[in-house]
Amino acid sequence: MTFGILEWFIIATSGAGIALLFSASALALRYTHTFYGDRPVPRSWLLIMLGLLGNAIAEAGELGVFGEAVFNHVIPGIPEGMVELAAHAVAGAALAAGAYMLWKEIP
Repeated sequence: MTFGILEWFIIATSGAGIALLFSASALALRYTHTFYGDRPVPRSWLLIMLGLLGNAIAEAGELGVFGEAVFNHVIPGIPEGMVELAAHAVAGAALAAGAYMLWKEIP
């Protein structure tokens, strides 16, 4: 099976998104380790990092879902998009909760 230009573009942009989100997660973890050191990390910042990592994992899953759609392989009983929608929703909720908690911490 050969891919057209659109399929290669989608795979390349999804791969770039995956790489950038995982590198952003790694940089956030490194920043947290150097900034806080031995002090306890606030729950708001932990939720923000969890949401960022969750979005990276969901983005990585999107490339797999796209591959399944290209090869016409459907998961029995579960539409491909529902799994990705749930992963992004959970990660977005973690980001929103962390941002709200951070907003409440600032006087």
